[in-house]
Amino acid sequence: MKTKLKVAVYAITKDEEKFVQRWYDSMKYADYIIVMDTGSTDNTIEKFKSLEDGIAYNNEKDCYTNGHLFIYSKIIIPWHFGVARQTSLELCPEDTDIYVSTDLDEFFEQDDWIEILKSKWNPEIHERAVYKYSWSHNKDGSSARIFHYNKIHNKDWIWKYPVHELLCHKTRKNEGYDSSRCCYLFNEIHLHHFPDKTKPRTQYLPLLEARAEEDPNDYYGLIYLAHEYTYRQMYQKSIDTLNKILAKFNDKMTNIEKASCYLFIGDAYRSLLAINKETKDKNNVNLESLSASSYFLSMNIEPTYREAYLGIAKLYLDKNDYEKSIFYAKESLKNGVRHYTWLERDHSWTYEPYDILSLAYYYSGNKMTSLSYAVKALSYDKENERLKNNVDVILSNTSDKDFI
Repeated sequence: MKTKLKVAVYAITKDEEKFVQRWYDSMKYADYIIVMDTGSTDNTIEKFKSLEDGIAYNNEKDCYTNGHLFIYSKIIIPWHFGVARQTSLELCPEDTDIYVSTDLDEFFEQDDWIEILKSKWNPEIHERAVYKYSWSHNKDGSSARIFHYNKIHNKDWIWKYPVHELLCHKTRKNEGYDSSRCCYLFNEIHLHHFPDKTKPRTQYLPLLEARAEEDPNDYYGLIYLAHEYTYRQMYQKSIDTLNKILAKFNDKMTNIEKASCYLFIGDAYRSLLAINKETKDKNNVNLESLSASSYFLSMNIEPTYREAYLGIAKLYLDKNDYEKSIFYAKESLKNGVRHYTWLERDHSWTYEPYDILSLAYYYSGNKMTSLSYAVKALSYDKENERLKNNVDVILSNTSDKDFI
């Protein structure tokens, strides 16, 4: 182990007292732990102060510290995640070699993650580290959405953007990093994220719109903005933003990024179709066509992107075209390859393909096959009431004793 390397974990926090102990237990073997509280009204600061002996106020540093754990209070007005992250980064001791940015609602699966990091990190080569990140989890605690994460870095990086902030190289002035200078730890270090779902996300939309104004060439931020419009059911705004991204940044994006844009466009048109269905508006036919063509474009751009197959399968299920729904749900299982990107979805890799197949087979009259897929879907999420009910409905609608 390269024990001469010093690791600093740094985090920003506000009103997260319930996460303090778990986060600290995961980070406590770092050489330095820097916590920057941004205005807690609960006991977050007091809980941190009680974790280690010798914590005292240091007038020179304007923080509570024992030389290992540093607890700062800094108010950021107006709120800007990038500024907050950068401020906390700059509080790390000068002799730090490796910087690890985490949030309090996260923790590493491995108790020895710091030893692994130090043993693999070569300061003459490495600028960043890539590791596994479970952004969300199933009800049983197993990982749902998993992707590559890269918030471990050397001192050559600074934070940028008001929300969904990114590390930017100080001299190269970009957010990308050279894979040849990356310490790849995806199979060795795993960070888990269990967010506080009671916290509002009302600030995200104005911050994302501010990010778009701050850097009009930041297509990543525009993708986030389009997603936020979708979550808020602002479907036409999402479609317009995604079309703008595809028109302006097509040559810069990866195939997965482009395919994801078309996926969200397809989803938005399908949502508008559902909203307008009761009106029997002639425009509904056009919405259906626009949704389908968007999904097909997504599949053509990246044939291994499972989400697009599931999108078109759901569209055909909605219009009672069960044969096509079954075909594309099966194509999703046949062609889909997990890329471990944030643009993949939780349920695409658990119950969703089997759920679609179960419904399509049931409504097409094949109850035996429907049951097999319903049970398969339920095996991925045993506490899902809708999936449990699907199995019960199939069984209650047959009198075939051998079948049961």
